Amino acid sequence: MHGIPLRYSLRNLWRRPVRTLLTIFGLSALVALIVFLTSFGRSFGRALRLPGDPQNLIVLSKKAQTFELSAITPNELDSMAAAVADRLAPGPDGKPLFAKEVFHFVRVTLSTDPEQKARRALLHGIAPHLAESLLKGFKLVEGRLPVPFENEVVAGRNAASRLRVTDDMLRVGTVLAFGDERFTVVGIFKAPGTLYENWLVTDVEDLCISLDRQDYSFARMRVREGVDLDAMATELSLDERYQVRVLRETVYFADFAEGFSHFQQFAVLIAVVLGIAGILTGMNTMHNAVAGRIREIGTLRVLGFGKPQVYLAFLIEAQLLTGAAGLLGCLIGYLTNGLPVRVPVAATFPIVVDGPSLLIGFGAALLMGFCGLLFPMLRALGMPAVEAVRAA
Repeated sequence: MHGIPLRYSLRNLWRRPVRTLLTIFGLSALVALIVFLTSFGRSFGRALRLPGDPQNLIVLSKKAQTFELSAITPNELDSMAAAVADRLAPGPDGKPLFAKEVFHFVRVTLSTDPEQKARRALLHGIAPHLAESLLKGFKLVEGRLPVPFENEVVAGRNAASRLRVTDDMLRVGTVLAFGDERFTVVGIFKAPGTLYENWLVTDVEDLCISLDRQDYSFARMRVREGVDLDAMATELSLDERYQVRVLRETVYFADFAEGFSHFQQFAVLIAVVLGIAGILTGMNTMHNAVAGRIREIGTLRVLGFGKPQVYLAFLIEAQLLTGAAGLLGCLIGYLTNGLPVRVPVAATFPIVVDGPSLLIGFGAALLMGFCGLLFPMLRALGMPAVEAVRAA
């Protein structure tokens, strides 16, 4: 005998339209959450992983773990810059690429904000002409670079999201105020896939004057090709003239990302829990559906259809149901593409709903259908056919 026609499975989906639609919507919500959490983990990992340049070294104070907690005297940095000048790549002005930088959080108000609410901003000071050479991916997309001693800044493309304002409120011409200081936005820059896009970048000396600061947070240098960066970092870290710790920029950001790995682990854990919950929900739904159709299963077997044929017909029905839920859930999850997510201290970054995230969500939906059907069908098919037909 031939297998059970496909139209049998299709017709059964609409024999109970309310139950079918409720099942689809319920499972699609779980799929959407799985897509979102998977995308969050992948997007956050990319945001923390990409900023480091393999030819750059970072100089921090001896015991500091991050830019924010580091402080180095000008004399130390001037002495170091002179000592390593012959091993550094030349900058746009022909001088060795060595930048003193300041990293500082400050509460600012925006001239375009009708509420005049103080917002926590990340100000980053660097010699403006070195920004494109030392900040990976840095490129102006609007306006110009800050002019030293004019209290000007350029804003990253995600800086507005981090401040929780619209892009129109952080535009060229916006004035940022903190204390008695005023800084004017003169440009917008991009640095795709990096944390830099959350920053407000200004001239380092302007920032030091405004903060009444006598030291710098850290330094960054670009090493010539062919120079052993690890050996150079070790040499400078052990040099008793400096109270500093020197490491590759890629290592710094990898360590920084490790500190926030619990966010990714939490997202993965929630996604797994939701997947298990979805499978259990699917099993419960399919168990109830199969329990109410034992007589139908017995009738099919009495008519001569074998157990594999009956199981396949129900499996097709379940996969069509969960497949529809998977497509709807992926569509809902994709609506979060580009949604800015703010992580304390680290950054605001956009969610990127990519192909792998959608495949994981859709695959989870199909798995819900397969596992949800397997055990109740094995139980139902284990009954003698005649007994199943007589079942109430």
